[in-house]
Amino acid sequence: METCSLPVLKLWQTLATSHFDTRFLKINVDNAPFLVVKLKVQVLPCVLAFVDGVSTDRILGFEGLGYGDNITTAQLEARLLAAGVLVRQKVAKTTTVSRKQDDRSSRNQVADDDDDEWD
Repeated sequence: METCSLPVLKLWQTLATSHFDTRFLKINVDNAPFLVVKLKVQVLPCVLAFVDGVSTDRILGFEGLGYGDNITTAQLEARLLAAGVLVRQKVAKTTTVSRKQDDRSSRNQVADDDDDEWD
């Protein structure tokens, strides 16, 4: 069978580096004939999405995502978000809270340092 093209691998790498709570696996179909038969893989690339061991989405040849190599990471990410495989990141809120806590702790340290001089 034919292997995945290079642009597809770049999409996976980009998604994998931004979604740490999701496992991304790439399997060479020549080395896993049992999985090819069991999962009924007939078209490459084939993306199978699982949540808690249950298949939630199957993308064959990247149908519905674009034409040829013009598929973007955002398109694939949106499809996997809709399937429940990916979880939206809440980095902005966490960063804001962390900064506020850091500001408060630095103010407290300054206040504590000033108190030591008066004793």
